[in-house]
Amino acid sequence: MQVTKGIIFLILGVFFWGSISANASMQRVPKGEVTYRLVDSSLSANYRRSWYAASVPQIPDVPTIKRVICQVIRDQKPPDYGPIGLIEIAVYYDLDHHEFSTTNKLQGIKQQEHLVADYTWSESLPNRRDRIALWRKPDGRKLDPIKFVDFDHTKGCSKMN
Repeated sequence: MQVTKGIIFLILGVFFWGSISANASMQRVPKGEVTYRLVDSSLSANYRRSWYAASVPQIPDVPTIKRVICQVIRDQKPPDYGPIGLIEIAVYYDLDHHEFSTTNKLQGIKQQEHLVADYTWSESLPNRRDRIALWRKPDGRKLDPIKFVDFDHTKGCSKMN
């Protein structure tokens, strides 16, 4: 009887402790925000370019992609390189690691399979209508041909807050 009670308390203790640690590791995301992880970034003053790679847990729809773009820009605060500066943000799903590689083609293929969209913005192209290139549908299938969506973070992000 003592052994049975001990085993029951042990099982309940493990279950209770596991539920506490699982809840502690979950992020609280403010309403209207998207969980993303910055997996790579590159700033180049010489080329006046800011590049970021963000990974989200699941394939996002277009409004969610726009939110990720806004959050990355808000959180990373890319430098203002003036009228010829360039901001680029690649949105991936479920990508744990990113690297630029001209020699590791398998790594490039894996990353391409996770690419959902990329955003390009420059002050020198104010009326450009194809700033977001969509590579995948929300169900994960590749878009062929890719689809372009108009978005300007300097105007669109303030509307989302």
